[in-house]
Amino acid sequence: MRKSLPLALVVALVLAVGSIGAATAGPALTKKAVKKIATKVVQKQAPGLSVANAQTLGGQPAATYRTRGYHLTIASTTVAPTRTYPLTGVAAGTYAASFNVTAQMDVPTNPLQCWFQGAEEFPHLGWSIGSNNSLLSVASGSTVLTVDGTTPLFFKCSGTTGPMQITSTTSPAEVTLVRIDDLATGALTEAP
Repeated sequence: MRKSLPLALVVALVLAVGSIGAATAGPALTKKAVKKIATKVVQKQAPGLSVANAQTLGGQPAATYRTRGYHLTIASTTVAPTRTYPLTGVAAGTYAASFNVTAQMDVPTNPLQCWFQGAEEFPHLGWSIGSNNSLLSVASGSTVLTVDGTTPLFFKCSGTTGPMQITSTTSPAEVTLVRIDDLATGALTEAP
C-alpha cells in the first residue's frame, strides 16, 4: 500500500508534465514513453516483486492461513444424570472455547454444571455451575483449549445433585471453538 501511493503520484506527475509539455515547445510524451517511465519506477520501487506464484504465500496455499472455528449445537435430550459429547474432528491447535446450555432440572436445588474435559476426569476446563430460575438452570463458561489431535476431548453436562434434561427450546444449547493462531499469556494482579 505504501509503495502504490508514491507510484501513483509519479505516474500522475508524468502524465501532468506530459500534457504541459505537449502544450509548450518541449517534446511530447507519448503513451509508450509514459509506460516506459512507469515501468522504471516500478522496477526501482519493488525489485523483488513477482506475481509468478500469486496463488501461494511462502509455498503454502491461501487456505492454510484461514482461521477455522466450530459452532456446535446440542439438541434437546431426555432426562439423564450426565451427558457426554465427544469433540471429534477438531483440528490440532489452540482454541477460545465457550458454551451456553439451558437445562430442565428435577428440583430447583440441582443446578446444571458443564465443562470441557480431556482424557482424564480432572481438571474440568471452563467449568461452570449454572444459576437456577425455578426448574431451569443455565450454565455458560469459557476457557482456552489446546487440542493435540490425539488426546480425546469432551464436552460434558450434569446436574450437581440429580438428573437433568438439556432443552434447546428456551435458548439454543451451543459450544463454540475459535482457533487462536498466537496466544499471549500472562497473569492479572490485583490493583493496590
